[in-house]
Amino acid sequence: MKVQRPNCPQCREPAVGTVETIRGVARFNDVPKANHPVQYRRTDVDWDSQRTIDGPGGKPLVTCDNGHEWESPILGM
Repeated sequence: MKVQRPNCPQCREPAVGTVETIRGVARFNDVPKANHPVQYRRTDVDWDSQRTIDGPGGKPLVTCDNGHEWESPILGM
C-alpha cells in the first residue's frame, strides 16, 4: 500500500496511519434514572465495523504523530 501524500502538510512528519471509525457501546454501570448521572462500566467494541474515514474531498484521512489529519489517496489497497 502506498500513501500518495505521505508527509503532513502542516509539520512535514510522516503519516502513521489512517483515521478510523468504529462502533462501540458504552455500557452503563447501573440502570439509568431520570436526572441522575450515570457511570460507565465498559465499552463493547465491534471490531468488524472498523472503517477508514474519508475527508470532505472524498479521499481517506491519514494522520501524523502530532495529530494532524489530511486527505491522501491510498494506492494498492
